[in-house]
Amino acid sequence: MRELFDGSVDPLRELSDALDRGVVIIDADLTVRHWNRWMEAASARPADAVLGAGLLEIFPELRGDVREAMLRRAVAGESIVLAHRFHEFLLPLPARGFPEYARMQQSARLLPIVRQGQPAGAFVLVQDVTERVAREEQLRAAMRRAQAASEAKSAFIASTSHELRTPLSAIIGYTELMAGEISGPTTPRQKQFLERIKLSTQHLLSLIEEILTFSRLEAGKENLLLDPCDLAALAREAVALIEPQALLKGLRLTCSAPDELPVVSDPRKVRQVLLNLLGNAVKFTDAGSVHLDLLRDGDSACYRISDTGPGIDSDQIEDIMTGKPPRPPKDWTPSSGKSSSATPPVSRASRSSSFSRS
Repeated sequence: MRELFDGSVDPLRELSDALDRGVVIIDADLTVRHWNRWMEAASARPADAVLGAGLLEIFPELRGDVREAMLRRAVAGESIVLAHRFHEFLLPLPARGFPEYARMQQSARLLPIVRQGQPAGAFVLVQDVTERVAREEQLRAAMRRAQAASEAKSAFIASTSHELRTPLSAIIGYTELMAGEISGPTTPRQKQFLERIKLSTQHLLSLIEEILTFSRLEAGKENLLLDPCDLAALAREAVALIEPQALLKGLRLTCSAPDELPVVSDPRKVRQVLLNLLGNAVKFTDAGSVHLDLLRDGDSACYRISDTGPGIDSDQIEDIMTGKPPRPPKDWTPSSGKSSSATPPVSRASRSSSFSRS
């Protein structure tokens, strides 16, 4: 509340003319006693035309409205704040430059005027927030369009992945028929090649699933599909798939794992993480070896991958699990191999249950 004495209003009136918001002073009867320059420009009404007139006469829309009740509460001695998100505007002023709005969008504050301890009127402070509101709506519209585009992209990826799965599944089926000697005998060497074809085709299927995983991660809809699986078998499968890349670079790729290690986890995601980590290890190792260990410690298990490459700079280690791709090691030049950035988010999604013993 504000105490005003004789002669103290004039300086406030002068100050109000310098403000970039509307200032109206009304008495206890809602009669206008001051109308600053901002209000003159916003309402297209000069001060001389409104001074002495009732605010409800100037703005008939206020009569009988909740805003009239607020004005009367203010002149009775109550301070009131009108946030735009709850009240689009206080005074029905035109929204110049924004044809999408019928009225200027406002935030407002009503401050009572007190003389000698008695309510004598109120300051009505009006701020134009139309431009901010318009930008926020444009941002929301852009987000809706982006969401629609993302959903369309996801639908396209799902449709395309289905079309890719069908021939790959057929390749796997025919490979299993040949390996089972349905069409005639095969040599051990041929069976080994068929098994590699099968594993590579399954890897292509996993890459398709990885694309889908990215889409689900972007939408925040990635879930774990828990099933019984064998961590040791997954380790050996991953090594078999990455081995051709290692051989091309002259690297020795080895694996140490127990005969079996049954768990309940999401085998697809575990396989994906292993392939990404092993692929990166081979990519950034130009000479020497890459080794995968499967370690068991009581009711827990973990994979450990070591290599003779340059490693990751210590200042980047904290970034690995955030999804930020690491910079290539110093003095490293690309040679061969592929890497994937899907490992960090998939690891975050699966870290809670991937390696719990059943």
